[in-house]
Amino acid sequence: SWAGGRVGEAIAEFRRRRPDVTVIEHRGFSALNLRQVTDGAADAGVVRLPVDVDAGVTVRRVDTEGVRLAVPAGHRLADMEWIDPDDLAGQPMVLWPRENAPGFYDRLASIWPGGTPPTVRHEADDELVLRAVAEGAGLAPVPAGRAATIHVPGVVLRQIGGPPVHLAVGIASLDENPNPVAAAFLGVVDGLSAG
Repeated sequence: SWAGGRVGEAIAEFRRRRPDVTVIEHRGFSALNLRQVTDGAADAGVVRLPVDVDAGVTVRRVDTEGVRLAVPAGHRLADMEWIDPDDLAGQPMVLWPRENAPGFYDRLASIWPGGTPPTVRHEADDELVLRAVAEGAGLAPVPAGRAATIHVPGVVLRQIGGPPVHLAVGIASLDENPNPVAAAFLGVVDGLSAG
């Protein structure tokens, strides 16, 4: 889901403290990461909040990040440094399928007037979303952390005016995980979140 900010710091700090442990990272969307934690296939999973969790699963909110708007370079909004949300009325949105992270999707869609943009295309991940924007398929709200790391020719990233939109990031884990390494990692997460 996201490996920047405090999530990335927690992984790096855990690797520093526990060089005897091999950390295996997998990329995935929130619903998949949560399902892997619930099924016991992963000790921890990064999720975009809000999420609904089953009994026995805890989600720690560990970070927040802003949003940028990905705009095709030739689009009329590309020349603006800040884009007023009212300028998004009627503009098509490109994003991944809602079921990947329903609460997160709804938060991003809420940037559009009325909260229901015309979604013209769904893509599997942020990189493919940005490629669709470069093709001129539509505009895309992108988490700032991802926007800073994925550069796609033909896409410009703009600030969104109005009240700031903050996206919450969490770590999901089982309440009763018998793996002591999982508890050690979550201790690092909790320590960084408190600081």
